[in-house]
Amino acid sequence: MDDHRLKVFCTVAKTLNFSRAAEENFITQSAVSRIIKNLEEELGVQLVHRQRSSLALTAIGKEFYKRAREILKMYATTVKQVDELANSVKGLLSVGTSTTVARYVFPDLLLKFKKTYPAIQVNHLVNNTRGILDALISGDIEVGLVEDQVYYPGVLSEKLCEDELVLLVNKNHPWAGLKRISREQLLKEPFIRREKGSGTRHMMENRLGEMGIKPSELNIVLTSASTDLIIRAVEQGIGTACVSKWAVREHLKKGKLKTVRMCEEPLSRDFLIIRLDQEFYTHVAQTFLQFLKESPLPPSP
Repeated sequence: MDDHRLKVFCTVAKTLNFSRAAEENFITQSAVSRIIKNLEEELGVQLVHRQRSSLALTAIGKEFYKRAREILKMYATTVKQVDELANSVKGLLSVGTSTTVARYVFPDLLLKFKKTYPAIQVNHLVNNTRGILDALISGDIEVGLVEDQVYYPGVLSEKLCEDELVLLVNKNHPWAGLKRISREQLLKEPFIRREKGSGTRHMMENRLGEMGIKPSELNIVLTSASTDLIIRAVEQGIGTACVSKWAVREHLKKGKLKTVRMCEEPLSRDFLIIRLDQEFYTHVAQTFLQFLKESPLPPSP
């Protein structure tokens, strides 16, 4: 039974007049009459005595009026409490993000979250994917956002948004006009890579393995945990690097850098939300997870 019908009945019971009840509820008099008749048919009792010039509640109608007012009052109180809860969630949220996610995806999500829940304090940890998984397992964070699939008992993961890894060169590099390079070309070129434990490095090395290339065969000239440093090094002609397309969107738009494939298929992957497989989460963590679920996903780079 919806609250609109109860409101109409309570107005009729209060005014004992179909016309006035219609005016107060912004509906027609025939609609009021139909609602009361439907209620009576649904309940199987008569609620209102209809006389030529007046209305009166039956004994059951009087009791129903009393209960209906209690229900409407309880409903209004519940709506108010839920609204207050939604707008006053407070506490500490501990969230960890891997390096690329922290730099290029998380800031917009965090700003939207803080505008929606200003009373929540956020403690943000940045590390590579392995470090974020370790922090989740040890209880240092409640939710992680990472750039590589994780496999650990009791850890759940779900998609946040899409990404693609690209092989990056500066605009003057001989590869800049190529769509794809060979295995031999890749092995000869100075290569810049992310640090061990990086999701980007893990995926890149897996794809190289599919091409029959061992990481030790690459001509490594620089290893760094800083994606910005790696991009800057490529710009300066130090070497080539495999990076997230999220990280170089603006550089590509400005024409400072070029991408080239090292295999037929693009190196697509998902950024992921990770959490422990447990029955209970803090209210703040539940709020953040629900926010991520309901928020529009960041567009693909």
